[in-house]
Amino acid sequence: MEPEQKAPLDGQRAFAYISRALSAREHSSIEMRDSLLRKGYAPEVAQAAVSRAVRCGIIDDDRYAASFLRSKLSCGWSLQRIARELEQQGLDIEAIDGSPDECVVQDEFERALDILSRHHSHSKDPYASCVRYLMGRGFSGDVAHRASKAHLSTAS
Repeated sequence: MEPEQKAPLDGQRAFAYISRALSAREHSSIEMRDSLLRKGYAPEVAQAAVSRAVRCGIIDDDRYAASFLRSKLSCGWSLQRIARELEQQGLDIEAIDGSPDECVVQDEFERALDILSRHHSHSKDPYASCVRYLMGRGFSGDVAHRASKAHLSTAS
């Protein structure tokens, strides 16, 4: 009879784990399912716990995506990189209410210039340093090159 009793306990433990994890920060349903699987929970137990958390409103992929978008924009990530990361979570940046229009007040070029205004490089090749810095944040090569040229022409 022990195996019969173990399954409900595993489900309760998995749900409790989700609750604790979400008290620290938002997570997507895919993140939580994968985390439970890494912890050794059976796939059906992990999926059942995640489904229960979604029904209870503890996990909300739309809320997670909006939070992720705002957080990464404030860190200087490009929209392209944010969209890629959300896509890996099975989420679509365009599905976020008002997104990205509501959160982004500048176009990518202006955002890149703004980010470079706070970047200080002591490199022998400041142009290459600026381009690498922007591309590391997910900006396209075109935006990184144009913004770096514009930034360096105004800085000198």
